[in-house]
Amino acid sequence: MFQNICNDYRAHSRDWGAQGFWVMVVYRFGRWRYGVRPAILRKLFSLLYRMLFKFVQIITGIELPCEVLIGRNFVIDHFGGIVISGYAQFGDNCRIRNGVVVGLRRVEEKCAPIIGNNVDIGAGAKILGPIRIGNNVLIGANAVVLCDVPDNSVAAGVPASIRPRRANQDPYPGSHMRVHGIGRNEGERLKRCLRSLPATARVIYVDSGSTDGSEIWASDFGAEVVHLDVSTRFTAARARNAGFRRLLELAPQISWVQFIDSDCELDSKWPASAVAFLQHHADAAAVFGRRRELNPQRSIYNTLCDWEWDGPAGEARACGGDVMMRAAALQDAGGYRESLIAGEEPELCVRLRAAGWRIWRLNAEMTMHDAAMTRFSQYWKRKMRSGYAFAEGAHLHGSPPERHWVWESRRAWIWGVWLPVICMSAGLFLAPWGWASWGIYPVQILRQTFRGTGGFRERSIKSFFQVLDRFAEGWGQIKFTHDRLVNRETPLIEYK
Repeated sequence: MFQNICNDYRAHSRDWGAQGFWVMVVYRFGRWRYGVRPAILRKLFSLLYRMLFKFVQIITGIELPCEVLIGRNFVIDHFGGIVISGYAQFGDNCRIRNGVVVGLRRVEEKCAPIIGNNVDIGAGAKILGPIRIGNNVLIGANAVVLCDVPDNSVAAGVPASIRPRRANQDPYPGSHMRVHGIGRNEGERLKRCLRSLPATARVIYVDSGSTDGSEIWASDFGAEVVHLDVSTRFTAARARNAGFRRLLELAPQISWVQFIDSDCELDSKWPASAVAFLQHHADAAAVFGRRRELNPQRSIYNTLCDWEWDGPAGEARACGGDVMMRAAALQDAGGYRESLIAGEEPELCVRLRAAGWRIWRLNAEMTMHDAAMTRFSQYWKRKMRSGYAFAEGAHLHGSPPERHWVWESRRAWIWGVWLPVICMSAGLFLAPWGWASWGIYPVQILRQTFRGTGGFRERSIKSFFQVLDRFAEGWGQIKFTHDRLVNRETPLIEYK
């Protein structure tokens, strides 16, 4: 019993607070009591089990009687509305979610589904009757399955239709490469993202509470869907770690992981280029290439994003969200820092470089991004989030020799906070000449325009927005300082 409980603990990501884990503890105890001797002691344990079973059922909304036959690494992702018939059977590495029913089709039929190995059951799915679910099967969210499902299939819809699951063999022999995407309510962008991935790649998609059907579409596409607990604050770092842990459960031997945001499309030639580089550079932890904006002409803010992501090839200090990562390096670093609401990739790179790993930018096309920024308010929030990330990064790693984002933070405070205060004070107390102090900003725009590279239009636009950015970044710095002083957990700053 205790060995099984330890395995269940590991399967639930070593989270003592996972309600699914405690349901499994009671289940394991119920199975164990059958072997207790003498009979009088077994009856006492049976009474205790019934009390625990009812207690857990009321608290979690999960009905999992000990009569069910369950294999190894059985995971209950979310609690509530889960009913499993005592006649049901599960193989190894199965996963269920809230609202799942596995039971009888009719009361008089004492036959429930027999479920194979590596079966992932989406939220709200109903699997009923004397049917068999094969190995390596995905059951879509809210699907109603009333017939047998063969191995390597996807069942989705009401009633469920069956189609072959995408092949999971490695597209690059010997590379052990997998793809990891995260998102929420990305809609058509998610569809374009998944269609751009290698046809034979194993895909993990981490969903953080989408309400537009993203998780259903990803599951139907053939991706392994990981649902984040929406009762806990969402961060991209938390989503990346959750998906990476699931990848390790499914394929402990993986060598590289391609992380991609679900508003991006992957270039078809990029995975081969990235894997080849990592294979020939044993000290490289991460490689990334050119990220471009899908519609730079749609708005000036999209254009600024496209310019922002253009950098020289060579060794880099940090990477972004789209990156090919060496799995061993990510494991050694302990994954992304889940408390960060932004800037988790540069913070991870700080720790990777401190451990002796190197980060590289390749001269190769990597992803096409859809920022979809058409309003100034979106741009302002994005830059305010950058200021918040600068402040948090400097707080974590601002000491020598790294001095991570110390200059960026000081720059935001000087140009975005203190100089506006000084100029406003000069205008109020030294009017009218004091208002001329605001002229320092046009001078700074001209200075950066003549120092920049590229055409005059590009240099002037960049310079104007670089000066404007300091105000938003300064507000982000103030927000971080305030939240830290009052010990407040900041929600995610989103611009879409």
